[in-house]
Order: sequence, then C-alpha cells, then structure tokens
Amino acid sequence: MREGASAQVTITNTDGSLSELTSKDDVEKAIIECNERKYHQTEGGSQLLEPFLTRDIGTFGDGPRVTDILDGTYIPPPLSTDATISFLQACKRPDNFISKPLLKLLQSDTGTKFAPGDNVKKAPHQ
Repeated sequence: MREGASAQVTITNTDGSLSELTSKDDVEKAIIECNERKYHQTEGGSQLLEPFLTRDIGTFGDGPRVTDILDGTYIPPPLSTDATISFLQACKRPDNFISKPLLKLLQSDTGTKFAPGDNVKKAPHQ
C-alpha cells in the first residue's frame, strides 16, 4: 500500500465477532461499505415525510397543524416514534417568543416604508 493508506481495518461481523482485514481489496471493500452506510443512513428514516404526518405538517411546513406544533398543543398520530414525538415537541416556540415580524419592527423603528413582498426598499434620493 502507498504511504498514508490504511494497511488494515477491523470490522464487526453480524454475529458480533471481529475480523481483521489486511488485503488491499478487502480493506477497500470494507471502507466503501462503511462509507455507503454512513452517507445513506438518513435515507428513508424521517417520519416527517410519511403521509400520516405530511397531511398535518405539509411537505414544507405549510400544513394545517403547524401552528399547533409551534404552540406545543399538537398531539402526534399513534404511529409516531419516540424520536419524532421528541422532535415535534422541541419545535414548540419559547414562551417569550416575539411574534411581531421583523418587517414591522423595521417600519416602526425607522419609519421606512416597505411594500408587501419587498425584501429591501432603497431609500429615496434626496
């Protein structure tokens, strides 16, 4: 093997035993399999995209029960896992959350006028 490469790896077999791999092909295969598992571990793992939740929260957080989630009053469906329930509970807005939109704060603090949909309105020329 070239300098800096892994000369051996130890893997855990399905029965819990350990195997030491030393051949170049075996080491590469084990590293590739590990990387594939690592970088694909979240695929298909989120209940938030399952139909029984998307009908409440929508695909993009625009569903009819999002306000309930933010208020902390949402009761997840029975199929929800503990992890999903914990996540949804963590989405509750803090009690001291300021709901006044930033745009309104800017208007009242600076007197600057913004049209609906404007991100930024340039100051008028003087």
